[in-house]
Amino acid sequence: PPPPPPPPPPPPTVVDGIARFDLLVNDVVYDPVREVGYASVDQSDGTYPNSVVTVDVITHEIVGVKHVGHQPRALAIDADAAALYVGVDWEGRLDKYSLADWSKQWSYTFDLIFGDQLTAGEIEAVPGQPDAVAVSRLWAGVGFSPRGVMAIEGGVARAAVTTIGSESIEFGADGTTLYGSDLGTGEFYVHSIAAGLDKRGKPLAWQHRIVGQSILAGTAFGAMIKDGIDFT
Repeated sequence: PPPPPPPPPPPPTVVDGIARFDLLVNDVVYDPVREVGYASVDQSDGTYPNSVVTVDVITHEIVGVKHVGHQPRALAIDADAAALYVGVDWEGRLDKYSLADWSKQWSYTFDLIFGDQLTAGEIEAVPGQPDAVAVSRLWAGVGFSPRGVMAIEGGVARAAVTTIGSESIEFGADGTTLYGSDLGTGEFYVHSIAAGLDKRGKPLAWQHRIVGQSILAGTAFGAMIKDGIDFT
C-alpha cells in the first residue's frame, strides 16, 4: 500500500505578526527570492522529524516538507538563493539541494575520528563561488567539539583544513576572509583566515590572525606587551 500522507501542519501561534510553530527546529535560513524560510527539524519532533520544512513568511503557512536524513542541523543558502546546503548529523553528510526542484546536486561524507563521526557545525556559502562552501566541522563523539574548518566544492573536499576548530564562521564583506570564533576551548578568541588556493585546492598563500584577551597582562611578562599586543 502507498505510504500514509504526512500529518497536517500544526497551526502557528501568531502574536504581533510573529508566527510561532510547534516544531523542534535546529537551524533556520531565509530565502529572499521566494520569501520563505527553511528550517531543519529535529529527529525527535512529533510532526516532521528529520526534514527541512519551508515556511511562507507572508502567509505563515508550511508550504513544503523535504525528508533529508537522520538529524538535519546546519543550513546555508547561497547568495543567489539557488541552492540550499544541509548538514545531516547522524549520517555525517553534507548535501546540496537545488531550490528550483529540490533535486540533490551532490553529497559529501565527513571522516571518522576514532570511530566517531565528524559533522557540519556551521556552513557558509563562499561568495562568488556558487558550488563551494566553508564548513566548521564538529566531532560528534566529544560533545560536538570543533575540529577544524574546511572547504568543499562540487562535493569534493579541498586540501586545506585548519587545525583550529571554530564553532561559528562568517565571511567578511570582501568575500576573501573567513572569520571564526571558538568558545568551546575556553580561548574566547576570534580567528581571521585569508588563503589562496590553486585549482587542486592546495594552499598558495595563508594568513591567520587571532584576536583575543592578552595572556601576558597582569603577569611578570606584562612589559612584553607593545601597542596593546602581546609579543610573539
